[in-house]
Amino acid sequence: MTRDLQPPGVSLAAVELAEMGLRSQRFRLTLELDNPNTVALPVRRLDYDVLLAGQQLASGYSEEAFRVPAGGRERITLLVSTDLLSSADRLYMLFQRGDRAVDYDVSGRVRLDLPLTPSLRYSDRGEVQLQR
Repeated sequence: MTRDLQPPGVSLAAVELAEMGLRSQRFRLTLELDNPNTVALPVRRLDYDVLLAGQQLASGYSEEAFRVPAGGRERITLLVSTDLLSSADRLYMLFQRGDRAVDYDVSGRVRLDLPLTPSLRYSDRGEVQLQR
């Protein structure tokens, strides 16, 4: 049964600038997972890589386990930090321009809490509204 599992659709639903410091920024990312399977997905960890307007915003993994219902949807919120010395100058300019939609790419792996089940890869691109 677990060999037939399809990866969930994972999209970037929201990006919010949570905190701006002299050397770093904190963003609140909301990811939406859609489960196409007829069984719930017990997610042990979600690995992610997020780009905004072609620039690296965040890379990491979720800290807490969660469950995506069969044929259902789940939203998770991640608090991520970036270093101003990276490509953050361009990202900062995007947020300074006010609320607007920008292109995103999100990819990674869903690691399930099921024995002998390989991780499921996902990838999505679209537009997300920036929030200050």
